[in-house]
Amino acid sequence: GAGYALGFWADRQIFQAAVAIIFGELGDLVPEDFKKDRAALSGGGFDPAALKAAAPMMRDAYRAHTAFLEDQLGDGRAFWGGDTAGLADIHAFMNPWFIANALPHRAGDLLAEFPNVRAWFARVKAIGHGTSTDMTPKEALAVAKSATSEAKEAADPHDPSGRKQGDRVVVSADDYGRDPIAGTLVFANAHEIAIRREAPEVGEVVVHVPRTGFRVMSAG
Repeated sequence: GAGYALGFWADRQIFQAAVAIIFGELGDLVPEDFKKDRAALSGGGFDPAALKAAAPMMRDAYRAHTAFLEDQLGDGRAFWGGDTAGLADIHAFMNPWFIANALPHRAGDLLAEFPNVRAWFARVKAIGHGTSTDMTPKEALAVAKSATSEAKEAADPHDPSGRKQGDRVVVSADDYGRDPIAGTLVFANAHEIAIRREAPEVGEVVVHVPRTGFRVMSAG
């Protein structure tokens, strides 16, 4: 449970601070197409001047959140949960990695007072990314179209709204990137909701969405 909770914290609180820190410095350098894409995603605008103005406050916030991680590692443990890396480390790693790659000249300053975090960051980074194979978008769509979902229909007797399999629903994020995802309910529980939908490019697919951070509405 802590890993999922930390993911929500890292993706909301810390990520927003990291974005302001990074684009408060680089906002004037990004292409116009990127600015338009981010404006559409957020439902607002991409204003480098506003990000630059917010950056000092967000550096304060980022420092405070990083101190939580420093405290967690203060007993000498190697990773968030102890001797073994886990989901919590992946979530916590995201934002310092983001800043280190976008602003390498700032990364050291932001972690200067946090020796435990610096050592932990190096350990997580050393784990690596495994082995991957490049794939074109066309190839990815073909894989999806030829695959069959393994999701099984299941009732959720504790659903607060009494939803059941076969109901038409619309799911959307509650912060930004609110493009609606419409489909038929396959299953739901406290952690996720799965809906079946269809598109010419991929045929029938089942989309899994977290319950935290998303709204589920009846499609009638």
